[in-house]
Amino acid sequence: MIIRLAHVEVGVSDLQKSAEFYCDLLGFHEAERTAEALYLRAAEEYDSWSLKLADRGGPGLVSIGFRVSSPDDLTELEALHDRLGLKHTKLPVGFEPGRGVGLRVLREEGCAIDFHHEIDEVDVYGEGGTITPLARRRGVHVGPSPVALDHVNLRVDDADAAVAYFVDGLEFSISEQGLTHEGRVEAAWLRRTRASHDVAILASAELGCHHFAYTVPDPGSLLRTADLLADYGYWDVLQFGPGRHGVSNAMAMYFLDPDGNRVEFFNGDIHRDLDRPPLTWTPEQLNSIPGGRFWWGSKPTPGFLLSTPYLDAEWPAE
Repeated sequence: MIIRLAHVEVGVSDLQKSAEFYCDLLGFHEAERTAEALYLRAAEEYDSWSLKLADRGGPGLVSIGFRVSSPDDLTELEALHDRLGLKHTKLPVGFEPGRGVGLRVLREEGCAIDFHHEIDEVDVYGEGGTITPLARRRGVHVGPSPVALDHVNLRVDDADAAVAYFVDGLEFSISEQGLTHEGRVEAAWLRRTRASHDVAILASAELGCHHFAYTVPDPGSLLRTADLLADYGYWDVLQFGPGRHGVSNAMAMYFLDPDGNRVEFFNGDIHRDLDRPPLTWTPEQLNSIPGGRFWWGSKPTPGFLLSTPYLDAEWPAE
């Protein structure tokens, strides 16, 4: 049913400043701009956009979205959320640029989730023949060329219930998990692909989004990003890394955008078949160094533990 993570929408306070940060510095491509939002994509993405920056006066997560296998899946998902008693509504064609009919759902903790099958792709054909998104972007920007949207990390008050929603309802696989000594979920990494995760779930009294992540071409791109952040006056936004995780085994770094949304650049995670049992970490293993969260790297800044809130998503007029 669920193919992959398709978009993340976050709030910002200044669209032009956000465009300068994400496009001019980091190397995202501006696919579309309205008075209320910027729609961006990374260098190797074929979808028309994967990151929406909405003018909401400040940071926070507005919605995440998934692509489903067929239009019929939307009907099944509507029935599922009827049974679960979660608020949901159909999204008309064009509610977001380049999106067909969809379904928007609101989970208990306040996270809005969209489901679409029809998602426009960029045109790879022209007078000069076939040209891929990456080839079109080579030499155009100075940024580290984020490759594609990878995952989002959500904080919820009931991680067991959230994991059950994704695994039992949406047929996700648990890649890795951290369990308390009583067997409750402290953290879980969930996926619909062989990569380590599309969604990470963390049990927390502070609800919200910890970060969203894009892959980069190689570990050297992390160093390039750190250089650029410093070169352009953003030296103080780097919160961790470059370093390596134990969970996922990936090289990573975390930094804040001008509004305080946390972005992770990510490279080299593990790939395992979806039917494999999850790798399980004890609390001591998960939180030790070297350990699950951090295998090595600079100590995270104190602000690294904070999240941005879930923001109210727009709902179509009835």
